[in-house]
Amino acid sequence: MDYKLVFIFVVVAFLATVSEAKGPSWTGVDCICTTEYDPVCGSDMVRYSNYCVFKCRVQYLKDKGLPPIYQVPCYDLPPLFG
Repeated sequence: MDYKLVFIFVVVAFLATVSEAKGPSWTGVDCICTTEYDPVCGSDMVRYSNYCVFKCRVQYLKDKGLPPIYQVPCYDLPPLFG
């Protein structure tokens, strides 16, 4: 087996998990969040991928003068299917 190829694959996989990603396109603010999945639920009935993405949405709403959202326990939301 070609160990160089395996090594390169492992390094790329590692970098993909710790790399930073641009925030969602709906934010409209400069928001850089990790791709970590640690769900945070909002009072808008949306399950955000992590706290950073949630805070980006909060800032977006504030910047647009829209009603704010708040963090709520995820058990208040319907379960995810599939």
